[in-house]
Amino acid sequence: MKPTKTLKEAGFTLIELLIVIAIIGILAAIAIPQFAQYRTRAYDSAALSDIRNLQQSEAAYFSDNQAYGVTTNATLTTAGATTGKVLAGPATSSTVIQAYPSGATAPDANMTIGLSKNVYMQANTDSGATSFTAEAKHKQGDKYYAVDSDATGVYWRKGTVGNSTIAAPTSTAGTIDIPSTFKSL
Repeated sequence: MKPTKTLKEAGFTLIELLIVIAIIGILAAIAIPQFAQYRTRAYDSAALSDIRNLQQSEAAYFSDNQAYGVTTNATLTTAGATTGKVLAGPATSSTVIQAYPSGATAPDANMTIGLSKNVYMQANTDSGATSFTAEAKHKQGDKYYAVDSDATGVYWRKGTVGNSTIAAPTSTAGTIDIPSTFKSL
C-alpha cells in the first residue's frame, strides 16, 4: 500500500493580509493629499497662463493703437458695457475673447485673448485707455493673479479654493495699481 500524500496548505495568513492592507492605507494617506495639491496647481497654472496672454495681447494692441483694448466689453459680456465686468470662462470649454476699442460697438479682430475653462478674469482700463489692470483666478484654484500695464511682472496672492470673486483695481496711468496684498511672481 502506498502512503497517502498530504497537500500542504497554501495561502496567506490573516497577519500577512493585515500588514498589506496597512501598507496600502499608509500609501493612500500620503498620495491623496498630494494629488489634490497637484490639481490645484494645474488650475492655478491655467489662470496664470490666461492673464499672461492678456498682458501680452494688451501690450501688442497698445503698440499698434496707442490705446489698450477694453477687454471688459468682450463678447462674453455685453457690447458697450462699462469697464470692470467679469469675463468668465465657460464651464464646458475654453473660449476666445475679442477686445473692443474704446467707444466701439464691434470687437477688433486684431486682439483676441484665450480664456480657459472655469477661469474668471476682470480687466479695467482708465478713461483714456492708456493704462489697464486685470485680475484672474480659476474657480478651483487657490491663487489670484494680477497684472498692470505700468509693471512688467505678474503679481499673485493666496486665496481659497472655490471662491471666484475677483476685482481688478481701478487703473491709473503711470501708477502700479496692484493692491499691497499681492506679491511679485
